[in-house]
Amino acid sequence: MPVIIYKTYGSVLFILFFCFGSYKCKCKEGDCMPIDAKEMIAEAAGKLLIEKKVKKLTVKDIVEECHITRQSFYYHFEDIPGLLQWILEQGTEKMLQEARMKKGIEEALQYFFLVAINAKPYVQKTMQTNYGDEIERLLKQQLYQMFER
Repeated sequence: MPVIIYKTYGSVLFILFFCFGSYKCKCKEGDCMPIDAKEMIAEAAGKLLIEKKVKKLTVKDIVEECHITRQSFYYHFEDIPGLLQWILEQGTEKMLQEARMKKGIEEALQYFFLVAINAKPYVQKTMQTNYGDEIERLLKQQLYQMFER
């Protein structure tokens, strides 16, 4: 069952990226402008996957969701797997920072398990998309890199 563990753990990273408020904006008289376009694109992809339950994620859907051009998307990411990899890297870093703030190994492990349990419905949704296999591959890669740190 290690594949299920990888899927659960990696999708947790994906969910963590969105749950920890990655999308920041500077609001001026009702006009919000994202601080980081990559974060805005990631937020749109997450919204499509989680809230709108998109089974097939496309660049067209992402750019329409965040109101940018295809050229803007490709300026920041080579393709959707590149976007997913960036999301996982950011999620891993945020999760590790949060775990490091815990008072010991037991508390950090408890944190990881609670995140995994709470993220289960989101994990199932993200793995059912057309990028499920790619996400699994990226998750394994990210997991190995995390343990090398």
